[in-house]
Amino acid sequence: MPMIDPAALKPLSAAILSDVMDSLGLMRQAMKPFVRPLDDSLVLVGRARTGLYMPAYEVKDGENPYEVEIALVDDLKPGDVVVLACNGPTERIAPWGELLSTAATARGAAGCVIDGLVRDVRQIREMRFPVFHGGIGPLDTKGRAHDAARRAGGMRRRGGRQRRPGVRRRGRRGGHPAGARA
Repeated sequence: MPMIDPAALKPLSAAILSDVMDSLGLMRQAMKPFVRPLDDSLVLVGRARTGLYMPAYEVKDGENPYEVEIALVDDLKPGDVVVLACNGPTERIAPWGELLSTAATARGAAGCVIDGLVRDVRQIREMRFPVFHGGIGPLDTKGRAHDAARRAGGMRRRGGRQRRPGVRRRGRRGGHPAGARA
């Protein structure tokens, strides 16, 4: 499939993109209904950078529970969208907040899509950083979750669908992000 300029997708609604994906035989590309925008006025388009969170119930001695998520954000390129699978909906996994939004903004990232919880909602809204989330909660990931997969290539599952790194995501109010292969 040819490379698509993300700017070309911005004027299109999520419903139109979903219909196009359906016509290509890609029937399971829409987000689950519980994944909603933090700010309805923002649109999100970009290249997906994925992470997979698994439940954790302790922090082992000498372990840095933030090491992998910080590495993911440090590696972001302009226009990237962080896509984090937390096996949502969840009541305990909230890896995204103000600090990672600030770091992602500094690297030129386009936004974040997460089926887990987000925290620091007021601060993220003030930043106008696009985030689609599976819920809101003040929790820290320390002792609750860890990023289990950060590797180049390969498939990830998020919200019941498989996602490939490098697949573009788009989201807007009135719909859910849809993917189009980069």
